[in-house]
Amino acid sequence: MTFNFAPYAIDGARTTSALARLAAYTTGGGRSGVAKPDSLKVLPLEVPGNGLRITAGGATVLNHYQSNPDQVYVVSNPGIHVVPAASMPAPRPTTAHYLVCIVIGDTEFNQAGHPFMPTTLDPGDAATFEYVRIVLVPCAANTSSFEELGLSYPAYALARIEVPPNTSTITAAMITNLRTLAQPRQDRQVIMGTLPPNEGLGDYPSERWPSWQPVVYVPPWATRAMMMTTLSGIVVIDGETHGGLRGSLGPLVGAWVSYDIDASNNGQRQTFYFATGGSIASVAGTNQQVLLEGYRTVGYGGSLQTWDGDSSHCVIDITFYEDTI
Repeated sequence: MTFNFAPYAIDGARTTSALARLAAYTTGGGRSGVAKPDSLKVLPLEVPGNGLRITAGGATVLNHYQSNPDQVYVVSNPGIHVVPAASMPAPRPTTAHYLVCIVIGDTEFNQAGHPFMPTTLDPGDAATFEYVRIVLVPCAANTSSFEELGLSYPAYALARIEVPPNTSTITAAMITNLRTLAQPRQDRQVIMGTLPPNEGLGDYPSERWPSWQPVVYVPPWATRAMMMTTLSGIVVIDGETHGGLRGSLGPLVGAWVSYDIDASNNGQRQTFYFATGGSIASVAGTNQQVLLEGYRTVGYGGSLQTWDGDSSHCVIDITFYEDTI
């Protein structure tokens, strides 16, 4: 039998750490990243000097001991971690760049090239050994991830620092954030309604049609939103008419989408699609109104035609994203 004799997890059965790393990989998105937007931020010392601060938080780190990783390590920093001067690189005569990395050591794997793991670890030291450390790894000026370095041990780059010649004091201007979320959240809200009959678009520049204007809750973690609107079964009576439609969600106001209709054969029913999206962080954690807006102008034949809902439906599909830190 090639399977491990016990799955993860059964009371009383012994499982391996490798199985726990595989479980974290499959349930956590299978990538390196921080747990929350404020996790493990790299800052200068409170009084800038030769050192760094790492804020509290957690992260997942891909197991780069494996050539094709299917495991991640989970790390936790319960408070402010200070990188002391002794762990900082010595000043150089030219500008130097470094990745500020969470580095993992694991005795299960070969330690060739590892920055701090010994080739063998005394069993008596195993319980107190620091398997997780912050290491500054030299890199090129445009390096944006640990993977670009091609090194065969587990690490995740939190930031890149650029150190001027003959300098040891680290300031905020030298630090470039490289953190990404391990598993950014999403929330989808789909709203359907029947439009009020005989409520048409106003003449230009009248807007806000129809009176059906639902309210949605913006999750407190949301940084961006995308709203797709579908109007189906809209009545257009005989003649030509044109104008514009758009949707709004709180501070997000969509661009006008033009329409141009020739309903010369005893009227038509039309379906319309329009979208809006962008940053929603300024109203995160609040209720926001959805507005459907539109206008019509005089048709090419010189007459203004009726354009309204009558047993017509509207579907508003909103997705909120957490994607900036």
